Amino acid sequence: MDRVAGFHRLEDFASWLVTTHGQELGSADVVVGHSMGGLLGLMLCAQGAIPKAKIVLVDAHLAPIAPFFRTTFAPTTDEAIRSRATMMLHEEIPHYNMALREQLKAGDFLELAGKAAAGFGAIYGLPDSQDTEGAAEKMNWPDWLKSKVILRFVPGCAHFPMLEDPKGFLAILEEILFSLEKSRF
Repeated sequence: MDRVAGFHRLEDFASWLVTTHGQELGSADVVVGHSMGGLLGLMLCAQGAIPKAKIVLVDAHLAPIAPFFRTTFAPTTDEAIRSRATMMLHEEIPHYNMALREQLKAGDFLELAGKAAAGFGAIYGLPDSQDTEGAAEKMNWPDWLKSKVILRFVPGCAHFPMLEDPKGFLAILEEILFSLEKSRF
């Protein structure tokens, strides 16, 4: 993990993954990536490193987002989950180079999404609302991207839907994977 501190861009991390794990990546059927991991999955797909994998982003923002989504936890998130996730974040943050953090914070990955050969899925927490249509608009996605992505929300969650509501998250993940398999975008 200390090697990550030398990565100044997402592209550096993707290159390292291909160099060190290229064979395993090439045989992946599914890639589910949270936050930066989702962006890496999308980048590897666009580069052809994971040619047959179905990609599902989890709270990985492709465009600069509305403040609505800049929430780490939903108001109803259990304190034990908040504590565990906060501890994980504090352990990871020092390993990331400031330039990489800034690239991720800028959240301008629409071009990358356009390069992905096929459609993909995306799951986001919906912290304060049940209005999925309104939340989808706050993603700031262009129309061409909306037609390429199976977009779903986990109500009552924020940045960690897989921790905040594991059953709801898994049901949505299963639905997306089934849809991707069925449609073969």
